[in-house]
Amino acid sequence: KSKEFLDKFCSTVVAIYSILFVISWIIYAIVSGSIVVKGSIILIPIFGYEMVIQYVYLVESPKKRHISQIISYTIETLLLLFFWLFLKPNNYLMLLGLSTSIILKSIMATKGLKFKLDFRLCDFKYVLMLVKFGFLPMIALLLSMLNSRIDVLMLNMYESVSKAQIGIYSVGISLADKVLLIPEAIREILLGKLVAGKQKEEVARACRMGSAIAFAISVFIMIFGKFVIAILYGSDYSDAYSITFISSIGTIFMVYIKMVT
Repeated sequence: KSKEFLDKFCSTVVAIYSILFVISWIIYAIVSGSIVVKGSIILIPIFGYEMVIQYVYLVESPKKRHISQIISYTIETLLLLFFWLFLKPNNYLMLLGLSTSIILKSIMATKGLKFKLDFRLCDFKYVLMLVKFGFLPMIALLLSMLNSRIDVLMLNMYESVSKAQIGIYSVGISLADKVLLIPEAIREILLGKLVAGKQKEEVARACRMGSAIAFAISVFIMIFGKFVIAILYGSDYSDAYSITFISSIGTIFMVYIKMVT
């Protein structure tokens, strides 16, 4: 039954995102815009598929999933380092850098799950059930993602705030967000353990571990943040350090929210 459910669910997911991928190409051909806009339209269904299939992979094979994450992020880092050292930045490289890890994780998760792809298993009523079940969580996720970037959107509405100032603010916030990288990785491992039937005490232990790690990273960023910004972004963004310093303090207390949601 478990294998049958996996085959049916994954086949349905592949079918839905294949249709969305075709639609994205149609929109790509119709819409006029920059390469960033048109490239983003193509990548949307790929990003969506990666998110869904990765959660399934996390439940079915947590260890293999974490290994695939490490491999894909390592390749992405090496590729971005190559771009940074030897090539001139442009929009094409930006899209390639953003999509590399997503595509690799999608491929490895699809192969790792070893499900039987059979579109005959797709059922319209089953799709409606999935839509009904996932609609409210989708809205909640969209609002959550919007909430995390609403500050930049609001700043962009004021004519008194220049694009350069928004860029400096964004750099400061993005560096402070790195405090949550390791706690988020611990959260994913925790989810795999809970699904496997581990005790709920794992949550408390993971929160304590995540808080300690977040505190250590936050202190490191507050002390060496100015040097990190200068190395990664250049001296033009040195004003972002004050934003990073203040935001890093508040980010520590977001660990508990990240771990339990």
